[in-house]
Amino acid sequence: MPKIQSSQVKDYLKIAAYLGVGYLAYKAVKGLAETFGLIKTKAEEDIDTGTKGAGESTIDAQSNNPFLSFSPQYINALVKEYLKKYPKKKWNAKLQNKFSADEYKEFAIRINKAKGIFKDDENSVLDVFRNLQTQAQVSALAWSFSYLFKQDMLSYMKTFMDDDNLKDVLDIIKNYPQF
Repeated sequence: MPKIQSSQVKDYLKIAAYLGVGYLAYKAVKGLAETFGLIKTKAEEDIDTGTKGAGESTIDAQSNNPFLSFSPQYINALVKEYLKKYPKKKWNAKLQNKFSADEYKEFAIRINKAKGIFKDDENSVLDVFRNLQTQAQVSALAWSFSYLFKQDMLSYMKTFMDDDNLKDVLDIIKNYPQF
């Protein structure tokens, strides 16, 4: 077996030092990203947001689950339910949604901007939901948010709103009619 030269030992120590520094830098950057909400922590990944199940169960619009309204697909189930309930009427999206696509976009932007670096604006989020009047409108807003920001609206709101503020949002929408 060949002997290792002292210059080789120095090279191996340099490589080990670079790897160690690289790992420490990775952990520091990851910690900062988690702190500022840029990436999810392990605990956040394990949390069920309620909308994953809501997206799967939107076939039945008769559910009492208030989280269903946050599913972008829920509006499709509501349209089907409306057409079953009122077979002689046609779904009028303009009348049912009340707001234009641009207004939903503005609502979505307000929710997105409510998350600040040092201070969050939960009242802005509550104001958005006070403007809405039906579950179909909440679902349309969730669709607009999902389309604009490529993420689930409820999951996003959970990153900066505490349980009391989320409960306030649910209290606002829980008695909304479906359409």
